[in-house]
Order: sequence, then structure tokens, then C-alpha cells
Amino acid sequence: MKLKPRERIFIKEYIKTKHGTKSAIKAGYSKRSARTTAAELLAKPNISELVEKGLKNLEEKIELSAEKVLRELTLIAFANVTKCFDEKGRLRPLHELSENQQKILSSVETEEEFLRYSGKKVKCGYVRKIKTYDKVRALEMLAKHFKLLTEIQEINNNDVQVILTLPANGSEKKEDNKE
Repeated sequence: MKLKPRERIFIKEYIKTKHGTKSAIKAGYSKRSARTTAAELLAKPNISELVEKGLKNLEEKIELSAEKVLRELTLIAFANVTKCFDEKGRLRPLHELSENQQKILSSVETEEEFLRYSGKKVKCGYVRKIKTYDKVRALEMLAKHFKLLTEIQEINNNDVQVILTLPANGSEKKEDNKE
């Protein structure tokens, strides 16, 4: 089935944004009915097939995969920031850091220090401040991925207290305690 020009634009925009309403508006459909139009367009087999192919091509193009995401989270979670410093405790120049060491740094700031000497400002050194990505957050995300965290929720319903325990293996266990 041949596509209409607006349908082609919709597909192109949807692949970029993954937002149906915005894509429909960009394609020239009415703002009022853009959400419905987007749902209808995505329900058409030929359009949904092209969207899926486009998204898959995009993922391949940018080499996006669950494995890559887990690898980056693991890198941040288990990074040893001391490897970024030399034996005297000075931050190594960025070009001397390995690619993995560079990936754990979210920012590096350099501040020059000056002294007044005979009425002149003389540079006496510098201070480098580094900031790494959140190690605890990366560990938490990995723990959730591997279902290592347990959540407990208490629900009070009149005289019955229900405690749901979601163990690490993902199965549910119910306990009823009457007061």
C-alpha cells in the first residue's frame, strides 16, 4: 500500500521522537485530533512495520543494546576513581586516562590560584575538582535489573493488614494478619 506524504513525514518524525502526538502535528495533522490520528496511523500494519524497521535501524546505527547499557552501568558502579590520580595524588591529564576512566567522570573543573607579590598577581598553582557519575544509583539500577531488591508494602483494609513481600526472585507471597 502506497503511503501518503503526511504518513511518510509522520513515520520519519515518530522514529526520531517516539512521540505520536507531536509526530502527527509535525506531519500536518490537526492538533485537536493528533493523538487519535497518531494511534490510528500506528495501528495500520504498513505504517507500524515501517516504524519498527526504522527504530531497529536507528538502534543498530547508534549501537544501542541492553548489553551496552548494562556494561556502562557496571563501569560506573564498580569504578575505582583512585586510578584517575598519579602516585602524588594529582589528577592525571585527561588524555592520559583510559577510555573507561574518562567515562566515569561527569565533570572536571580547573581553578587557577594566584598570590599577590609586590602588587602583582602571580599564578601559584591550580585546583582540579572532579565529579563522577552516581555510583550508588548505578548499583541500584543494576540491582533492580537483576531483581536483587525486595520491596515491602503494607495495605490496611479495615481490620486486616496485608503485607506483600516481593522477594528477589520476583514471585509474590501474601500474609494475612488479623488484629
